[in-house]
Parts: sequence; structure tokens; C-alpha cells
Amino acid sequence: MAARSTDPSVIDDFLAAIAAVEKAYLHSAFNYIAFKSRNRFVICRGRVYLNTADPQLRQMSFQSSNVRAGRFTLDELGVNLREFIAQLRAGIIDTPGGPLYFEAAEGVGFSFSFVPFHPDGLQAQRRFNVLTLEAGPVAEMLQPDLDWEIKAAALPYDGLQEITNELALAGLEGPNARIELVAFNAAVIDAQRSKLSGTKAEVYLKLSNALIPDAPALPTARMRRTSRPNAELCQPMR
Repeated sequence: MAARSTDPSVIDDFLAAIAAVEKAYLHSAFNYIAFKSRNRFVICRGRVYLNTADPQLRQMSFQSSNVRAGRFTLDELGVNLREFIAQLRAGIIDTPGGPLYFEAAEGVGFSFSFVPFHPDGLQAQRRFNVLTLEAGPVAEMLQPDLDWEIKAAALPYDGLQEITNELALAGLEGPNARIELVAFNAAVIDAQRSKLSGTKAEVYLKLSNALIPDAPALPTARMRRTSRPNAELCQPMR
């Protein structure tokens, strides 16, 4: 777990880490769950998934008296990644369903952490860059009251846990609100098609169509790009 810092330069570190492949993230979406506090909905947990391929997830929008949850693409929000981060730091996100608030901790502000090799990616030998923004304390969740409210909604779910599972969000435990930005790989080696013979390798890549690979630098290596986009790189973290 990376140490948290109140220094916003951590955000610059994250943006620098993905700068070379950022244009490949054509399918980026914000998943969230928020609770009503002082007559406005305040984000408890959220994730921005930066995908190179369309994950083809169904639309999801939920609202009851005290809970709002769902997903928006950044295109639906009318912002790019940097503009979205700026809205987070300003404490309010404008959505088609109304504003969502992300409230800084009183006297402390926001804290940030950046993990360039997230454990969830390492388990599959992939690199996930993850930036986390942490805000102030979340509103008190009265249970089982909220679960029963969710079950009785016009579009019912079987409580908070089912909603968080649907949105591939982390658990709601922890005292503070938190939003993660998850940048998946833009390329991986196609293990099924790549070949190794003695000291020579013929390497195929699964690569986003938004990226154009440079010519391989090593004379003993042959590198080719598969024609299909890498749909494997848009799987949610759990």
C-alpha cells in the first residue's frame, strides 16, 4: 500500500506514467456510490476505469431516498481525464443525474497515493497504474435501514453489497471517501501466437488500435501487432 500524501504532485506522477499511452484509453468510465448528507449526495466510493477496449457493460443507474449509484463514461460527463481530476479536487462532479460531491477532510484537504504496479495487476503479470484520491469522512451508513430501502426501490437491488459488486467497487469499509483511477495495460504480448526459437523471437502484441508501434530496435526480434483491439485489458479490479 502506497503512503498517502497531501502533495498534489502525486497526480502529476500518475499522469506522467500513462502519458505515452493515454490516447489509447478511449473507453473510460466512472463508477460510484454516494449517500445523502445535508440534502446532497456525497461520494463514498468511486473508480474511474481507463479501458482501451469497450467492456460492453450495461447501463447502470440507481437512486433511492438516501443512495445514488451508477456509472457514467467520461464522454457522458463531457470531460477528459484531467478535467475530471480537476472537478474532484474542486469537490463537485457535474453529472446528467445531478451534482455529486467529493468533500475534502476539514483542515487537511485531500490526500493522494500512486501505485505504478498495483498488486491486482501483478497477479496476472500486468501493469495497472492506480491513483487514489482520499477525501473526508463518509456519512454514517445506518444498517439494515439502507439495505431495506434499496430492496424497496423502483429498481431494486439486494442491498449495498450487490450494488458495489455490480459496479466493481472496493468494499465500503474505511472511514474516508475514496476514488481510484485505474489505468490498464495498453499492450501485452500475445502468448498464443508469439514464438521463441533458439536466440530468435517472433513477438506478437495485443495492442490498442489507437497506438502505432515503432519499428523493433533489436535485429534478432520480429514484432508484429495483432489487428484486433485488446479486449482483455478492460477487466475490472475486485
